Amino acid sequence: MSATIRTSQRSLIPWIFIGGMAVVVTVNIGMVVTAISSFSGLAHRDAFGRGVAYNRVIAAVERQEALGWRWQVSLVPMPGAKEALRLSLSDRDGLPLSGARIVAALERPVERAQAITVEFVETGMGHYAAGVALPQRGQWDVKLSILHAGDHVVAVHRIFAR
Repeated sequence: MSATIRTSQRSLIPWIFIGGMAVVVTVNIGMVVTAISSFSGLAHRDAFGRGVAYNRVIAAVERQEALGWRWQVSLVPMPGAKEALRLSLSDRDGLPLSGARIVAALERPVERAQAITVEFVETGMGHYAAGVALPQRGQWDVKLSILHAGDHVVAVHRIFAR
């Protein structure tokens, strides 16, 4: 009795390997095409201008920090479809700052949509409020521009709308 080995049968293992690699390459190509076509790569509209004016930006931040102003922003739900942005503003000693002009631009950090601009109204000593109807739930950047007694402060505060 002799055992014969059949060498004419081909193995499927090389074809399975080639097929698996083809799937991986196809998925990677799809991800690269999607990534390139969906994001411009710019984090700021005028990145070059900001880079050139970097020393002025640093000086403005130092002036702003020297003021020592403190603020707290919160989003309070109201009846209906509106919310209220509440802001409390104080100086370095914790005393309320009254008479400030405060404007905010609300933007989604993940979208390039039109910003919602609101102006705050003083409701008490160092307390301000603004009504806003946010079109979507989720994270919002509140870009504050605070003007008081000739001093100007710019700040960004992130809120979450539920």
